[in-house]
Amino acid sequence: MTCSTAMFTKFFSAKSDDTVGDALKLLTEHGIRSVPVLDDEGALLGFFHFRRLLAQLLPATGETDWSGHSTHRGLIDRDIKFTSIIGSSAELRAGDHLHKMLSLKLQGLTDTDFEVAHPDMPLLETIRLLIKYRGPLPVVNKGEKKLIALVTVQSMMQALEKIAADH
Repeated sequence: MTCSTAMFTKFFSAKSDDTVGDALKLLTEHGIRSVPVLDDEGALLGFFHFRRLLAQLLPATGETDWSGHSTHRGLIDRDIKFTSIIGSSAELRAGDHLHKMLSLKLQGLTDTDFEVAHPDMPLLETIRLLIKYRGPLPVVNKGEKKLIALVTVQSMMQALEKIAADH
């Protein structure tokens, strides 16, 4: 069995010059948690995830990433209970921050940490990558960058259920 067993070719995508508001509308209208961000030729640039957007709404910790940008990782990785340190005004600030973010371009908020699968990749390797990168897993033909399909946890489970039913 190969990756092609679990991939689907009809998916929604965004462009890097689309706004956060555009992507948020796409996510909510279609009940999806992330959307591939493509260039004009259909090459995958990365993904825009709900969880990345939510992370941006947490207060910055003063920690920085390798490029010198302030991060929110410290608050996500530590067991800090916000109920004990932040009042309702923080939620209002988060809402205001989200409102301001709606006009930002996706280019700076696109998650570029991903691995690609190929249609002929063994199914177990596809599962490993899906778990490691927390899906969805982009599928491209070998030697190309154009996104041709996606594999999600749901599409993988459907494929495995079908395999089990056929045996």
